[in-house]
Amino acid sequence: MKETPQKAFGNDTPESHTADSAKLSWRNNASWKQFSIVGLPPKTIILLMVLSIFVGELIVMFILHLWPELPVFTEALINALILVLIISPTLVLFHYRPMVSNLRQRDSILGQLLLSEERLNLALQAVNDGLWDCNVQTGEIYFTPRFATMLGYSPDEIKPTFDSLKNLVHPEDRDLFDNAINECLHSPGKYLRVEVRLKCRTTNPEWLWVLIRGNVVERATDGSPLRAVGTNTNIHERKQAEAALHQSEQGIRSLSRQLINNSETEKKHLAHELHDDFGQTLAFIKIQIKNIQKKLLKHQNELKEECENSLKYADQLIEKVRSLSHGLTPLSLNHLGLTASLQSMIENFSKYSNLKIQKDIANIDRLFPPLAEITIYRIFQEIFTNIEKHANSDYVKVEVIKQNSSVSFKIEDNGKGFDIERIELNYLNEKRIGLASLKERVRMLGGRFKIQSQLNEGTKINFTVPFEK
Repeated sequence: MKETPQKAFGNDTPESHTADSAKLSWRNNASWKQFSIVGLPPKTIILLMVLSIFVGELIVMFILHLWPELPVFTEALINALILVLIISPTLVLFHYRPMVSNLRQRDSILGQLLLSEERLNLALQAVNDGLWDCNVQTGEIYFTPRFATMLGYSPDEIKPTFDSLKNLVHPEDRDLFDNAINECLHSPGKYLRVEVRLKCRTTNPEWLWVLIRGNVVERATDGSPLRAVGTNTNIHERKQAEAALHQSEQGIRSLSRQLINNSETEKKHLAHELHDDFGQTLAFIKIQIKNIQKKLLKHQNELKEECENSLKYADQLIEKVRSLSHGLTPLSLNHLGLTASLQSMIENFSKYSNLKIQKDIANIDRLFPPLAEITIYRIFQEIFTNIEKHANSDYVKVEVIKQNSSVSFKIEDNGKGFDIERIELNYLNEKRIGLASLKERVRMLGGRFKIQSQLNEGTKINFTVPFEK
């Protein structure tokens, strides 16, 4: 069963107390060693003191034995002087000097620690971050005051436990928080980085976006985490800016979608006007010319020839109107379907551009709504227009593959290719919308767009559009 962060941060067992005791004992031993670098260990100094007193007493007793009997006061004075002469060097050499050196070393280390702590505090103040240090075994956490004030609390209002931190996390973010914590604790080398909302004391804002970062800095011999440290960063303004930017992008895309829809509606209306009204007018003119031609006399050859030329011109004009009408709105979509319309467009393109085109198009009729079919058709139109104008290729490969819930479209040419970054930059500087238009149309359909190109190596375009089953 997956271990939850509550268990990971707060497994208060006898084994954990034993580990803490051993850890504390080790640190105490380390402290003794630290203060005995210059002098001798305290136990050795005590032994030397006892030994010096013992030796001093032996010397005193030996000297007093050699001398004639002296008064008690004189013997005591001699005893004291000899002990001072023997013990003083021992105190100075093995106790006083090491003690002074250790005190100086301790002051130096303490000064470095204070300087390091000051730098850390200044750095945390500069980046406006809070620092945390967690004992994973007991679930206890040390928070710097900045973490509490960041949320509007006083430092003593937030209990120094992991549960208190988790209780501050927004309910919608807790699964994300738990997964990030578990991954950091049980994946050595994995850093903690999670963005969550934390409960504020105030109502404005009620929830504050905070970036929690950290890492396990100490593990047991079996790899289980013992200690983790990290920081809390206030990212609320950044998240608000991202939300505003996302909303703005959604508004722009909605406007773009509406403009494209309106454009298609106008094109459809204009295409019908050209095909029905103007086309019928041209057909009527052609009939009238034929009637006039029939009424001409046999000797009016010059007028007959002019009528014949007018009929040819009327046929050309009718064909251009049909082509223009079809370009504005592919009427074949309504009659033939998307699959046949794409095949027809590709065949016409191959015919007029003298390109060799290899195509493999699956049947994708009735998979998309009418507006989506028009959009896909427009994407193909724009891609093939760009190939004709810019690619300088003689071979194009087209694949349309139907998948479980989407359709994959691939168009590849062997042309001169281009530098994608430079082209996109030129589009921005020159206010051109070639690639941007393709990407936006695909995005409107809920799809994904990808383009690959290098100079002299052709271009590959792949876009995928989902459909509802």
